[in-house]
Amino acid sequence: MKFIMREFIELNQTERQLILYEMFLSFPYQIDEVITYGDIRFILGKLEKRTLQRDIRDLTDAGLLCVKYSKKKKGYMWTGQPTGEIIPKKDISKKNWNI
Repeated sequence: MKFIMREFIELNQTERQLILYEMFLSFPYQIDEVITYGDIRFILGKLEKRTLQRDIRDLTDAGLLCVKYSKKKKGYMWTGQPTGEIIPKKDISKKNWNI
């Protein structure tokens, strides 16, 4: 059996997120289908899970993706159609700081 050695280039955050966005867009909007961490690593190469989680959260917060991780199916699943609405980040400036 022959193994194909693939060389990967280092991608910056914008490049990774663009590829992730295109991956999910080409993925059918079906409840039963999942994209696993292995599927994503096959396309993006060496990628830490935490980095992937941050990238997906950024795309979700921007209203471009509507996916959640399913522990049961061990992958990302669509939770609905993307709305395009930006989800505001929590504002910590209004917190009372007792110093």
